Amino acid sequence: MINENTGRRLENAYRIGTDAVLKVTANPAAAQKAAFFGEAIPTADGETIVRDGELYFVLLKRIPGRQLRCAEIFENPALAEEIGKQIALLHRWLRTLDAEGYRKADLFGECAASLEKAKTLAGLSEAFVKEYRERFGALAGKLPVQLIHRDLNPSALFFEGGVFRGFADFELSEVNVRIFDLCYCATAILSECFSDPKIDKRRFGSILEGLIAGYDRTEPLTPAEKEAIPYVIDSIEILCIAYFSSLDKYADLARTNIEMLRFFLASAPDADLRGSDRPL
Repeated sequence: MINENTGRRLENAYRIGTDAVLKVTANPAAAQKAAFFGEAIPTADGETIVRDGELYFVLLKRIPGRQLRCAEIFENPALAEEIGKQIALLHRWLRTLDAEGYRKADLFGECAASLEKAKTLAGLSEAFVKEYRERFGALAGKLPVQLIHRDLNPSALFFEGGVFRGFADFELSEVNVRIFDLCYCATAILSECFSDPKIDKRRFGSILEGLIAGYDRTEPLTPAEKEAIPYVIDSIEILCIAYFSSLDKYADLARTNIEMLRFFLASAPDADLRGSDRPL
């Protein structure tokens, strides 16, 4: 399958005809999540997961409609409110599930461990590093935690005729701060359009505001969550920079996320404090 936003071939998903998608993974837990959250098509023996050597295969019924394109959201930022609402409804449902057995993330701890690497690669200022550690460190323990999707790229959201039809790609689901999904979706929308010269990145602020408003009207955010949103966005970029920079095949993605983090810092109301030591 091809990611409709980036044009990159997906490494673990293959379209079978028009109605099914074959997911392939070496991670048995990811296969179990794919089968549980998706509409798995069983084999003749009634199995929803098939193992062949080190690989696990899950055949899923394809969600109607098509993947959301990031350019559509930049053209119509009001669409972000509907996405925020749907994420809130997803979280409402995920809270009804037993989260035992899912990975429990420590967002602040993981980011703090990667902060020096991101600082070096992105040229982050000492002022930003100090502020991030102190202010987000103080907020992190106050944020509601639950089972989340964890991988809300535009390609995981399906619309048909302007109507939301469903979420895909739950293989990374984990227990984490709930606003991670909201912030990750925002960064993914920007990431997949970031290098497109036709995109007006100044509209990102309206998109983020729409996502927050749509979510907040459906599942009210706490004051701590609203204050923490910029830091969770920073955290996502810190994690992406640390991960992508460790693998040669993701060098382009590492550069994009470095540029995005510096874009967020330069766009912040307190940009003088939260900025980079390097010019954009």
